[in-house]
Amino acid sequence: MPELNIPNIDLNSELKRCKSMEDLIGKNGLMQRLFGNIIQQFLEAEMEEHLGREKYERSSEGERNYRNGYSTKKIKTSFGETPLSVPRDRKAEFEPKIVKKYETVCNELDKKVIGLYARGMSVDDI
Repeated sequence: MPELNIPNIDLNSELKRCKSMEDLIGKNGLMQRLFGNIIQQFLEAEMEEHLGREKYERSSEGERNYRNGYSTKKIKTSFGETPLSVPRDRKAEFEPKIVKKYETVCNELDKKVIGLYARGMSVDDI
């Protein structure tokens, strides 16, 4: 399946473009895109932890489990549906923890992320 292209969001320029609450929290609003971006980064970090190396890094050991593309998934949050690209590995052993397999509703997690952001953590820190 094709990889979803979820670009990094420049928060300052995006906030300047928001003219109304609809731009901020509406369908395809900043909060929805921001939340999707954060979850995507969590999934990538989980895959790196699972494989024990960063993306594109090869292992010199006998272990031959590598990345194997992405599966697309949409999760429902309090901001609306958010598309994700869930990374896969060749041995199909990767079990995401942030958004578990077959899970499609993610209301509690977005509240926690917003709480962290409200307390002053940057998007990269979260």
